[in-house]
Amino acid sequence: IYQEDSKVAFSQLPFSSTEMCYVDVLNSEDFNYQLRLTQNSSPINLKYAYAWSTDNMYAPVTLNEDGIYHIKNSANGRYLVYDTSSSTPKATLRSINTQLSITDTHKWIIEYDNNSCNISNGYGLTKLYLGQNTTQSETTNATQLNSIAHNISIQNNSDGTISFVNPDSNRLLTYSGANLVWGEYNEDPTNPPAKYKWCLDKVNYLFGDVNMDGDLEPGEDDINEEGEEITLPGLDQIYVQNYLSGAVSMNNLQKFLADIDKDGIVSIFDASIINRFAENKFI
Repeated sequence: IYQEDSKVAFSQLPFSSTEMCYVDVLNSEDFNYQLRLTQNSSPINLKYAYAWSTDNMYAPVTLNEDGIYHIKNSANGRYLVYDTSSSTPKATLRSINTQLSITDTHKWIIEYDNNSCNISNGYGLTKLYLGQNTTQSETTNATQLNSIAHNISIQNNSDGTISFVNPDSNRLLTYSGANLVWGEYNEDPTNPPAKYKWCLDKVNYLFGDVNMDGDLEPGEDDINEEGEEITLPGLDQIYVQNYLSGAVSMNNLQKFLADIDKDGIVSIFDASIINRFAENKFI
């Protein structure tokens, strides 16, 4: 890992395909890094890289923008997962042993609104929300997901973690076994125990990258029948157009990335500006 031309970290096992590089970002003022990978001493091209925080070195998170996140509990290191094994949609906590174990069921869409947010599942075609289960006790059950958005307040903790607060009961999101609960904590609210704290690892997809291949592909330049220069639709724009025509489906993550103007609807307007983003590589 380099900053400009200075090597700041390197993997300890040169022949491992899963080796991690660790960088202390909390004590850094420059957060621009370059990852260089070699095979048999020859450079390998990289399309994109993935980074996360460790259990003891959290990068401070201020939740002030919509995004796709992995949500991990500070006490047990388990990740919030959309449980597909149950007939009733629900969220549970599960351990992750390797990076390969992370799938779309671990990705959650957080949409920010002032000091509160909505949390919905990234996996699947139906958008469901984490929050108060209307069929259970409002103070205890937070595992079952439902179709009604529930505002959750956000508390930024001093150690870089956050706490989710149910504004209806003023309880904090925590766990009981693999289940989520709204736990009561009446002591210092600014420094709750670790089980009430959560770490957010943002998954930095590009808005407009609807086919989720890590890049925005602009369309090729062409000449129309009138002899005018035009730009043909790119792959991501074509995907949106096919979705609007009913030719393909989109999961929740793709709908989030395709909704460029953030009006809650994937429209032909979103498709029209994705290509402009692709041409300029600017989101």
